[in-house]
Amino acid sequence: MDVHSEQTEEVRDVLGRIYGAVAAIVRGDRLGVDLMLADVHASSDDIAELLAAISYATLDRLAAALEPGGVLSPHETRAMASALLTEARQYSVSEAASIHAAAQRLDAVRRHDRDQVLLGIERARSMATDLELLWGATALLTATVSEWARRSGQSPRRAAADLCLAVSVMPTS
Repeated sequence: MDVHSEQTEEVRDVLGRIYGAVAAIVRGDRLGVDLMLADVHASSDDIAELLAAISYATLDRLAAALEPGGVLSPHETRAMASALLTEARQYSVSEAASIHAAAQRLDAVRRHDRDQVLLGIERARSMATDLELLWGATALLTATVSEWARRSGQSPRRAAADLCLAVSVMPTS
């Protein structure tokens, strides 16, 4: 197996576990989330890479939720952000500070500003463990997947399951 194939397989594996954690949160399966995120955490020594991957997944589902209109007014943007943060907190799987750190990281990831991503992670690490940061980022991703599901006429459970399936069958090349 060449390096590209190995990296693709690793990304698929991590995404599969992240979306598995999302599906577990939607189902209220705390043990499932624990197992999935413990595996994600153990899979890499680079927490910044893992958190950035979750941010990219969150941005992807946010973009999908906004289709076909795509653009929100500043008022609508604030309302959606507030609703997503509220929903992420309502899952009761993470402290609010970890969820807010994930939200703040989204803009830096969107701009591909690695320095800001790393600075934000260092600030967040002063108040949360790496695993807690993963929980917060995953809670925000789950809220975003749920919003996308509602806007596309699906149940959040079905949407999360479909994402898991899509990652498991995505081509390696």
